[in-house]
Amino acid sequence: MRAADFYYETHKTGRALLPMSRVLADTDTYDDLIFGWYADKRLPAGEVLAHGLPPGQRAVRAYMRDLIAGGLPGTKEVWTWITAHGSSDVRLAQEYVAYLFEQRDYEAASRAWAQYTGSRGNGYPESNRVFNGDFESELSDSPFDWRINSRDGVDASIDAQAAHTGSHSLRIHFGGKENLDYSDVGQTVFVKPGRFRFEAYVRTQEITTDKGVAFHIYDRDSGARLDVRTEEFTGTHDWTRVERVVSVPSQTRLLRIEVSRQRSMKFDNQIGGTVRIDDVKLAPLD
Repeated sequence: MRAADFYYETHKTGRALLPMSRVLADTDTYDDLIFGWYADKRLPAGEVLAHGLPPGQRAVRAYMRDLIAGGLPGTKEVWTWITAHGSSDVRLAQEYVAYLFEQRDYEAASRAWAQYTGSRGNGYPESNRVFNGDFESELSDSPFDWRINSRDGVDASIDAQAAHTGSHSLRIHFGGKENLDYSDVGQTVFVKPGRFRFEAYVRTQEITTDKGVAFHIYDRDSGARLDVRTEEFTGTHDWTRVERVVSVPSQTRLLRIEVSRQRSMKFDNQIGGTVRIDDVKLAPLD
């Protein structure tokens, strides 16, 4: 630290960072002290990346987490460097996306998730705003991935027993013992104003009652701005394409896309049967 202070005071910043980098290479014991020094000196993230961190993933991930925790500038530059150098992992990606969500910087959050997923995104978010719409990737804890909430009387999961394309699809089995108001599978999607084509493929087997399974698409912050439902499926159908044009108004930034079943008002109202979903897309038309 004394050597770093000396070189910094003599305007040799690059030289000042070298002993810090050596310590970071040997141990994580002094991470807080060193990163605090970087913050106190207001060192640009680019300079820290160039001179203040050793090779490898540990130190740069720790530095990124320190910037996130402190709400410090430079997170976007460091994240771009991390993903370009293959130093990211799913946990850090989730933390960074969650941080951007808290800042309400949804576009940057979507872009950061796309940087992490790379080619696995399969066109996300340019040609398809829905991430993992083919259900071929293992689910993560990202806000921009499918969430499957546990629910008594319902078994929902991704499996490889049948698919419209690829090898996996979403399977939801209703036990036939409850009149459910169901919305426990969904994804949050960043959008800009404009027209989009929603598309998905649905296969059903013996879905009972008059109220079937549909998709519910709405503004996450205000359903009054946008709230649409697709056609419902009951009975038994082979893979069937569902399509709907969705017009996103100027104030909408986040959509929720959910698999939905509304409660039935009929006497025979306990839903049973199985639905499979695959190839979910939300593609811009404008």
